Amino acid sequence: MNAKKYLRQLGLIDRRLNSLIAERENLQRAQTFLRSPQIDGDRVQTSPSGDPPWMSYLLKWDELTERIGEEWDKLIDLRHKIESQIHSLDDSRYIDVLTKRYVQFKKFEVISVEMNYSFEYVLKLHGRALEAFREVIDEDG
Repeated sequence: MNAKKYLRQLGLIDRRLNSLIAERENLQRAQTFLRSPQIDGDRVQTSPSGDPPWMSYLLKWDELTERIGEEWDKLIDLRHKIESQIHSLDDSRYIDVLTKRYVQFKKFEVISVEMNYSFEYVLKLHGRALEAFREVIDEDG
């Protein structure tokens, strides 16, 4: 696996986690629209489904909450590992650019302003940092 693809794993897990959280929030909003039993009007005999309508909501809520917890654990574990690998680099500029890009998910334009370097220089620095980082992950296996 190349260095950039390896580092991008954090962003993929973060986006998956955010998607699950949004799905759970949508489920919560939809739950507020569950119909309550009607007291007025004519009764029509229907066969009972066995479970109350909110039961499927609870089951889905639990499933999403468990998946969020699993993704969160993956994100934290991988973030600690990657941060440790990044901080093993010798050049502090490499550490800064890789941390800002792959751990903090910042765009190169923002990084160039924060580091007070030109956009072009940040791109070159990023390329050199990736090469140095590739050596670190090759050593780690």
